[in-house]
Amino acid sequence: MGSIADWMRERCHFHPDFGRRSTISPEARALWQQHALSGIQLFKQQNVLSQYDAWYQQSVQQWCELPGFQAYWEKARKVTRQEIAPTKVVLARMATTGEVLPIRLRHMLVSVSGKISPAVSAFLPVDEAARAVYTSFGSVTSWPSSVG
Repeated sequence: MGSIADWMRERCHFHPDFGRRSTISPEARALWQQHALSGIQLFKQQNVLSQYDAWYQQSVQQWCELPGFQAYWEKARKVTRQEIAPTKVVLARMATTGEVLPIRLRHMLVSVSGKISPAVSAFLPVDEAARAVYTSFGSVTSWPSSVG
């Protein structure tokens, strides 16, 4: 593996030329932003016990020199993993009409130990079409903002 800065550049795509590209669609930019935040949070999670070590502090200092990195580092402190979890598009059938619609869902996993099992898993509706499908089945479509 190269330097830790190379790792972050590859993992989160903080390449100096990225921000200058005008051909990137809004959807692609949103996916990139989610990926960047996920990469930062993954690094923080995997190295939580080293956050006060010199190599960790030096790495963060180097990364903050990459264009746009510091803003994402700060944002990663404020958002939860669920807020940046990627959405999935699936086809779902309305219970009331039988109509098949593309809907957006966000997978949410809650576990006691941080492991996959035991856990509670749910697919939360993201868009109006998903909320309409959930409503047609009698499911709850609103919850506290802290859930996502």
